[in-house]
Amino acid sequence: MKLANAIILIVLLLLATHVSLLHAEESVHEFHKWYVMVNLLPTSITDIVILNLSFPYGKAYNNTLTVLTDKGVVLPFTVLDSKYYPDTSFYKKCTVAVPLKLDGFTTLKLEVRACDRPCEVITPTLESKLNLTLDEETGDLIVENDYYLMRLANSSRGLYRLVIKSLGNWSVVEEDWPSLSFVVMFKNYTMLTQLDIDCARVKVVYNSSLLALVEYVFESPTLIVHQSYLFNALNSKVIVSTELKPLEGEDVRNIYLHEIKFSRGNVSTIHVPLTDINVSQGATVRSLMPSPRWLCFNVINCSLALIKVYSDINITESLLRFLNVSGLLSEEVESLLEKYNSALFNYTNLGLSNLTSYLLDLSNYKSNMKTALLNSLVKYHNSTGSDLEKRDVFMCDDYVIYATQINETTALNASAFTSKVVLEILPKFSNVGKLRDRLWEEYLDYIGELLVVELPIEMETSSPHQIMVDDLVSLNLSLTNYDSVRNLTIAFINSTYIKLEQGNYTITLNDVEPYSTLSYSWIVSLLREGLHDLMIDVSIDNYTVRVIKSINVTLPPLLPKVPTSAVNLTVRCVDLNGTQMPNCVVTLINNETGETIGVYVTNETGYAVFYNLSLGTYTVIVNDGILQVSRTIQLYRNEQLDIVLDKLLLEIKAINKREISLKDIYVSVRDEKGKLVFAGVTDENGTVFRYGVLIGNYTITFKWRNFMLRRVSVNLKNYTRVTAVLDMYYLTVRALRDNKTLVGALVTVTSKGPRFYRETFMTDSNGEVRVLLPLGTYEVSVSKGQYVGSVIVTLDDDLKVTVKCRTTNALLVIIGITGTLWVCYGIVWRRYTSVTYKEREKYRRLLARLEELHKEGLVEDKLYQKLKSEYESKLREVGE
Repeated sequence: MKLANAIILIVLLLLATHVSLLHAEESVHEFHKWYVMVNLLPTSITDIVILNLSFPYGKAYNNTLTVLTDKGVVLPFTVLDSKYYPDTSFYKKCTVAVPLKLDGFTTLKLEVRACDRPCEVITPTLESKLNLTLDEETGDLIVENDYYLMRLANSSRGLYRLVIKSLGNWSVVEEDWPSLSFVVMFKNYTMLTQLDIDCARVKVVYNSSLLALVEYVFESPTLIVHQSYLFNALNSKVIVSTELKPLEGEDVRNIYLHEIKFSRGNVSTIHVPLTDINVSQGATVRSLMPSPRWLCFNVINCSLALIKVYSDINITESLLRFLNVSGLLSEEVESLLEKYNSALFNYTNLGLSNLTSYLLDLSNYKSNMKTALLNSLVKYHNSTGSDLEKRDVFMCDDYVIYATQINETTALNASAFTSKVVLEILPKFSNVGKLRDRLWEEYLDYIGELLVVELPIEMETSSPHQIMVDDLVSLNLSLTNYDSVRNLTIAFINSTYIKLEQGNYTITLNDVEPYSTLSYSWIVSLLREGLHDLMIDVSIDNYTVRVIKSINVTLPPLLPKVPTSAVNLTVRCVDLNGTQMPNCVVTLINNETGETIGVYVTNETGYAVFYNLSLGTYTVIVNDGILQVSRTIQLYRNEQLDIVLDKLLLEIKAINKREISLKDIYVSVRDEKGKLVFAGVTDENGTVFRYGVLIGNYTITFKWRNFMLRRVSVNLKNYTRVTAVLDMYYLTVRALRDNKTLVGALVTVTSKGPRFYRETFMTDSNGEVRVLLPLGTYEVSVSKGQYVGSVIVTLDDDLKVTVKCRTTNALLVIIGITGTLWVCYGIVWRRYTSVTYKEREKYRRLLARLEELHKEGLVEDKLYQKLKSEYESKLREVGE
C-alpha cells in the first residue's frame, strides 16, 4: 500500500512539472533616468540634493517614483513640486529632494524609476521631520524640527523668534526685534530698517517633511529686498540668502546685513577664527575687519554659529600656497593637484569615466589633503580680503547686536548686493580649539556642494514580476539618448540559472546621433524557483549604469490546475514612442462565430481589458479616429497584446538665441498637401504639444501677431522634439523723470519697418515694461502728464533701455498762443467799445441840445422832428 501511494505521488509530481503556465502576468513598464553625485572635496559632505525631473507623456504615473543607488538601495525622498500633463495623472515635471552623505573624492549613481500605471511603492521614511504650519490667530509661519522652533511674521518683522529645544525651549531673539534683518544708511545719515518697510510679501515655495523654503519681498520707495530662509529636517542649519537692490538715484552710505540681537546676559564670549571677544566689558563697538568668515556666540549651554558663505576660494591655489610654505610640495603632489584642478574646474570636458578615475587616485591622499586644505583655510582665508566689508559687534547696556557692514555704493556694483549666511546651533565646546576646527570643517561643507551630473539617456523596460519555472520571459528595453554618444554598449549579464534563449549578449554602437531611440528584446528562461535579477549594463563612453529587473519564479502547484475556458485579454495601445494612447476604441470579434464580444475604450494608461473569454481565435480592431489596426490572436491563456499605431507625440519648443523660452508664439503644422494638422500657442515654457501625429513630412510655421518668424520642415519618424530658434527678444523699457521712476506711464512701441506694429503698455511699480518683440527697429515713446520722452532702438538681442522724460514744450506753446489770443481779443474789444461809447455820447448830447432849442422856440417843429428822428436812428445803430 505504501509503495502504491509513493508511485501515485511521483506520477503527480512528474505531471506537475510539465504543466504549462495557464496564467501569464502582465508585463510592467518602468521608466529609468540616472544622475551621478560627485563630491570634489577631501571631506565628507552631507547635503540635500535637488533633482529637477521631466518625463515623456505616459511614462511616470503619480506616486510611482523610486530613487535607488547603484547597489539597489531605495533612498528616502520628498516631492517638493510637481506638474502633470493636462487631464491626466502622469507627471510632466517634478522637483525631488534626496538627503545624501558622500565621503570625500567619491561618486554615487542615483537611478530614478517610475511606472506607467498605479503600483505599490515602498519608500523609507525619514527619521527626522520638518513641519511648517500657519498660526491662524497671528498669521505667523511656524517652522519646527528636532532642534528648534522658529516664527516668521507675515509682515516686515520677518524671522523674529528662535526657540532652541535643547535649552528647554529657551528663546534667543526678543519678540520686539527681527532676526537676521537689515539696516540701510543713506549719505544724508537717514536710516531705513526692516521694520520701517510697510510693503512685505511672504511666499512658501517648498513645504515638505524634508525641506521648507520661505521667501520674503520687502519693497520701499528706495530699495527692494529679496530674502529667503531654507530649513531642513536633518540638522539645525538655517540658510539665509539676501539680495538688496537700491533703486537708481539712491545714495547708499552703509548697509548692515544679517543683524541679530541677544540679551547681554545670555552671551558670554564671541569666538572668531583668530581671537575671542569678551562680552563682560562695558558698552563698546568691536569692528572686525577684514570680515571673518565665521563667528560663534557662546549662549548659555550651546554655541550659535553664523557662517558667511563666500564663493571666492580657489581650493587648489590655497593648497599649493600652503604646501609650498610648509615645504611639503613635491613633483608627485604637484601632479596630483593638477588632476585635482582639472576635476574641480574642467569636469564637464573630462567625462564621467576620467573624472571617476581622477577621484580614485585622489582618494589615496584624502587624509593628507583634508588636513592641508583646512590648514590653508585657516592661514589664508580667515577674512574676505576686502576692505569693503567688516563685521561689527555692538555691546550695549542690555543687548549685544551683531551685523555685517558693507561700505560705499561701489561695493554694491551699482545694482545689487547678495549675501548668504548659515545659522547653526552647535553643542557647547569646552575646548575652543576644537570649536574652531569644527567650524572650519563646517565652513568647508558649506562652500562645497555636491555636483549633480545628469546622464543624457532615458530608458523604458518591461517584463513580468512573477512567472513559473520553465516559462519564457521577454525583457524589452527602449533607450533614448539626448546627446551625441561616441561609444554605446548594451550588455546582457549572464548568471546562474538564467538561460538566454533569444537575443545578443553584447550590442555595440558607435557615433550615435542625439535623440535616437533604440529598442532591443531578450527572451530568457529561468531554471529554478526563487528571486532572479535580470541585469543589463549600458555603457556610455566607458561610463556604465545597470538596469536590474527582479522576477520571482515559483514552482507549479503540486496538483495541476484544471484547464479553464475563461481567460482574459489585455490590449495596450501605444504610439511609435511607446507612449500610451488613451481613448482608442478597441473592438473584439470571435472569429468562429463572427460575434462582436465587446467594444471598449482605452483608459489614460492606454489599456482595455476583456474578461472571461472562451478559448479560441479572436480579431482585435483598434481605431483612434484616424488610423485603424487589426490583429488576430489565439487565446489559450491570459494574454497581453500590444498594438502600435503609426503615430507620435510631437513637442515643439520656441526659444531665442539665448535659449529663453518664448511664450504666446502661434504655431501651425501642415502636412505635405498643405492641410492644417493642428495649431496652437506656446505656453510659459515655450512649448506646444500634440498627441497622435502621423509619421511623415510636415511644415511648421511660427508667427507672432502678423509677423512671420520662421518655417521649418521636418520628417517625423522617431524624432518628435522640434526646437526652433526664433529672432524674438525681450525689450525692457524703464521710464525715468529727474532720475526717479515713472509709475503708471504710457509706453508706446511702434515698429519702423515694412511690418506695422504699435501697442501701448503701462509701467509697473518699478517704472518698467517688458515686451517680447521680433527682430527689428522700434520707436519707444513714454508719456505721463506733461512728461514725455522717446528713443529709437534696434532689437537684435535682449535689450534694456532707459527713457528719460522731460517737460514737453508743447504746453508752453499752447499757453503762449492762448495768452496772445486773449490779449488781442481785449485790445479789439476795448477799441470797439471805446468808439461806440463816444458816438453814443455825441448823439445823446445833440439830442439833449435839440430838445432845449425846441423848448425855447428856436427850432421849427418840422426841422425838430426830422433831426430828432435822425439822432435816435444813430443811437440805435451804436447800441443804445
